Amino acid sequence: MSNRKFAALDGGRGLAAFLVVLFHADDIMGRQLVPGGYLAVDFFFLLSGFVLAFAYDGKIHSIGLGRFAVIRFARLYPLYALGLAFGVLRNLAALTLEMGHPLAIGDLGVATLLNLFLLPAPIDPDGNLFPLNVPAWSLFFELIANIAFAGLLLSKVSWLSKWVVAGAGAVTAILIIMKGHSGAGAHISDLADGFFRAVFCYGFGQIIFRARHRLTSMSLPVPLLAAGLFAPMIIPVPNNYRAYADLVFVFIWFPALVVLAANAELKRSASAALWLGLVSYAVYIVHYPLLGFVEGATKVLGVSGLLTAPLFAFLLLPACWAIDRYFDIPMRDRLLGALDRR
Repeated sequence: MSNRKFAALDGGRGLAAFLVVLFHADDIMGRQLVPGGYLAVDFFFLLSGFVLAFAYDGKIHSIGLGRFAVIRFARLYPLYALGLAFGVLRNLAALTLEMGHPLAIGDLGVATLLNLFLLPAPIDPDGNLFPLNVPAWSLFFELIANIAFAGLLLSKVSWLSKWVVAGAGAVTAILIIMKGHSGAGAHISDLADGFFRAVFCYGFGQIIFRARHRLTSMSLPVPLLAAGLFAPMIIPVPNNYRAYADLVFVFIWFPALVVLAANAELKRSASAALWLGLVSYAVYIVHYPLLGFVEGATKVLGVSGLLTAPLFAFLLLPACWAIDRYFDIPMRDRLLGALDRR
């Protein structure tokens, strides 16, 4: 999203990715500082629906579904493959050093093959969809939602497609409410939950984009927008009320935050926000396997995880900028060119 008008949304995506890193670093730190960090995935799905509507609403008919699918695959796959490679190396290191609970060699081969084709691997003892890089589960649903909603937008009766988007969002919202939001989606048994979350949030993001001119033009200062994003993820909600709080955050809080951030016009902080958005995907998709190496080093060296985990999170940002510039951009251009030729 190159339009500086939505720089605040880019910054929000970067901050959310940073919070996910801290959420997954709880084993290293010995405590959970971001108990609601899993909610970042719902925020990502919401932003994805908004951003894809912004980028393709007026172009999807000229592009076509096949070309759109190729573009989205080329955009997501190189960094996904890099994260998978890091996950394989992490698992091999854990096997060699006999640390943690790595997959056995046979299971590692099966998981690698399935995950290589963006397919869940139902062999993990912990039930993770993508055991070599757990956060990749959301990309599985991201691509499904992308292609499904693009197909709806390409339907001959355009007004019907918009009602279908709204209807799909309403149905999945009801299903989420009936079951209660539990942050599920990362495990084999949670396939339905992950699908409900993706369809609802992605569809809601599209609706927000199309209705943005009818919504409030009110905005908030950048510090308040950041605080609004941090609050749902760092507030320690009692377990008995967690599902209810999550429903409020996903159905009301995050959509309102997206509307307010979309109206925000950043000046001095625009460049920083756009930079955070630039590195956000790399941060999200490579941090988990790299955290495994940090956890091992922390134990071997006997240093405090309260120091190494935040340090890792901050060093990850410039590292992911380099990954984006020198790996992701050239690789996705090559992949897109190769797919186009085929």
